[in-house]
Amino acid sequence: MAVSYASNIYTKEKLFFLKLLFRWSGSVWQLLWVDFFFFALAYVGLAVMYHQLLSPTRRITFEAVIRSTGSIRTSVPLSFMLGFFVSSVLSRWWSMCMAIPWMHAPAFYAQGLIESCHKSKSDIARKVRITVLRYFNLAWILMMATISLHIKHRFGFMRPKNTREFKLTWRQRLELINSDAKEEEMQVFARSAELSKDTDWTYTPEYWLPLGWANRIMRRAKNIGCIADERQFLWMVTIAQNFRNDLGIVWTYSEFNIPLVYTQVAVTAVYIFLFSTLLSTQLIESEVGLDRHSVANGSIVADPGSTTGVEVLSHIPILGSLEFIFY
Repeated sequence: MAVSYASNIYTKEKLFFLKLLFRWSGSVWQLLWVDFFFFALAYVGLAVMYHQLLSPTRRITFEAVIRSTGSIRTSVPLSFMLGFFVSSVLSRWWSMCMAIPWMHAPAFYAQGLIESCHKSKSDIARKVRITVLRYFNLAWILMMATISLHIKHRFGFMRPKNTREFKLTWRQRLELINSDAKEEEMQVFARSAELSKDTDWTYTPEYWLPLGWANRIMRRAKNIGCIADERQFLWMVTIAQNFRNDLGIVWTYSEFNIPLVYTQVAVTAVYIFLFSTLLSTQLIESEVGLDRHSVANGSIVADPGSTTGVEVLSHIPILGSLEFIFY
């Protein structure tokens, strides 16, 4: 989930980067805390099993498994794979965000180009502007509701919990969005819904239909003089065409995803790496014993608390936690 945090950054505030680092909403901590909990629980469970439950012979076998998984972990080119995958996902996400059309440009040009010099037609021009922009807005909602759950829930036409039970038909749904839709325009959605029901039993309203209605209304406005000349009319049609093209690009991004094989390879590599990290980062007694032996040969007397500290650290996934968060 993308969240906005630029307004919360103040360069004059002390330690604002730390506040940004530990922000919860939309952060890596919110995304990974459940998975990290089970990862840490599995690490502690393996550490307790190794240090407390296994016999000396089985500990040697466990240490051999740890060394072998360590070699597997270094042989997986995870940085290269994730770099390519994350770069593709991020560039695709940003391109999709940049392709989303907004109502500012149509509203700006409609305000400037759809106008009448005659006072008797000024109210007609105002209604034409409102209707055209409502059709633009309807097309935007119909498109975004198919790709965004937030917009689908916002304009989902769901029944309020505290009202009487009723079932909204396609006609009532359309009237909730645009009360200016005419009977023949509603019939277009009705025929499309019947055709979809005969084929796949699903129906998604065509987002481009309201833009066709907007073009027809602009043609009528041109004929009655609410649009000055043919050049301004063609400019408004170009605005509608660009709006429809941008919606089509967004639809293309939602329909044609990154190839599944890339996602499967990246996810499988990450899970293999984390599983090997879970084993290879275990602190084994042979390494600790080697350090103790070298300390003893050097006639250095270690305090009794050092052994306790090593035992405590052997149950804490310090290096594994960093790799889990980063990868």
